[in-house]
Amino acid sequence: MPLNYHLLSDFRWQAAALVDRLLTQGVAALCKEGLVKLVTLSHDGIRASAGSGSFRRRATLERLLGEVEERIVRLRQEIDADPDASNRRMRAAAERAARERQQRVTAALQAVRALQARQAPAAEAAGPPESGAPPANTKTTKKEPRGSTTYVEARVMRMADGGWRPAYNVQLVGDLDSGVIVGVGIDTTGSDGELMAPAAAEVERRYARRPQRWLTDGGFTSLDDIVTLARKGITVFRPLKPRRNPNNDPAAPCPGDRPEIADWRRRMVDDAQAGPASWIRRRGEHERLNANFRRQGLQQF
Repeated sequence: MPLNYHLLSDFRWQAAALVDRLLTQGVAALCKEGLVKLVTLSHDGIRASAGSGSFRRRATLERLLGEVEERIVRLRQEIDADPDASNRRMRAAAERAARERQQRVTAALQAVRALQARQAPAAEAAGPPESGAPPANTKTTKKEPRGSTTYVEARVMRMADGGWRPAYNVQLVGDLDSGVIVGVGIDTTGSDGELMAPAAAEVERRYARRPQRWLTDGGFTSLDDIVTLARKGITVFRPLKPRRNPNNDPAAPCPGDRPEIADWRRRMVDDAQAGPASWIRRRGEHERLNANFRRQGLQQF
């Protein structure tokens, strides 16, 4: 059996549960030896690019689906009519490729329909434009969603360079004491906002240990997640957003703040004034984990 990229990809896909279990067992063994402490974890989200050339709108996907179905029927007829075995095998391979493309186009079409279904309630709530009202702002009007025939789950996201491209949101949780990755996740939303609490729960599920400190950047904006982790005894270090009025005390509670949020605000102000040893300055150490990937030649997900 030839060892090539296709075989390796099939193995990783079909043995996903095995690979996931090996990650847990490997880190658990390191914890047992005291090499990974799971005390201070850093959580970061990075964008993994997906190809943009395969994205199509609903009408185009429906047309492609019809063309593929016709091709499958034609190939089957040719296989039945051709007495030559080698030609039959070639046409069978072509039919299999067409059938796989049919599955990808169908999945992309289902994804587009799901996106349209989610957009519909917002459009109905906005209602029709009033008589004599100016035309809708094209910058704020949502465009018709598109689906990919290759990257079905990818979504268009804002990238680090400011552009918008199809991508996945890859979540990495690293142990800062050892530099070992202890959690990996893939999300298809363009925001890290509500991904902190699920990542912490996943670490606890894997290793039956609860970290003491959780470091993130400003992209993890969910105050509910901060409350959830605080009630579990996990201290969150996530930088504050600048106040609109620079004269306001950044540590002052906002109206409606829960006690956990008020504590977090005060902690971030005190932490920022603690000097180079500040915990908040340690969040940059997560970039060292990303640098380790690049040093090992892992340039792209």
